[in-house]
Amino acid sequence: MNKFKIGDRVVYIGDTRAIGRKGVVTGLLGDAQVNVDWDTGEASYTTPLVHNLRLIRAATVRARVLDEAKRITSTDRNTSYGEPEDNFQRIADYWNVWLQDKLREDVKLGPGDTAALMILVKMAREMNAPNEDNKVDLAGYAACWAEVDPK
Repeated sequence: MNKFKIGDRVVYIGDTRAIGRKGVVTGLLGDAQVNVDWDTGEASYTTPLVHNLRLIRAATVRARVLDEAKRITSTDRNTSYGEPEDNFQRIADYWNVWLQDKLREDVKLGPGDTAALMILVKMAREMNAPNEDNKVDLAGYAACWAEVDPK
């Protein structure tokens, strides 16, 4: 099992070229590989030799959840789902059709409503079966909500 967790702060202690470089673990790739986003701004780097890394600070649950939400919402999910505003509006349009007899005629859902309602979906799932994935998704939907409806 990998000795690091996503969100852990690490320092590179391997060869002299990059020795002392610090970063955050952003991916676990098996028992002996991790992906690290370096503080220097360099691209993520997969290190196959985790013994070349030393833990600086273990990720708190809070940091791990927020880091995972950031990773998920910052990667190219737009290829799969489109821009959050467009995707959320599409979902809102479907919900408007579904709820047309239940909503007042002059009230229509928008992308911000979709984010809020998806948060409620995750809350309901959390009440039934608590797990970290729900909390990560809650943070991700909140971040998207702030982007599509910055009021």
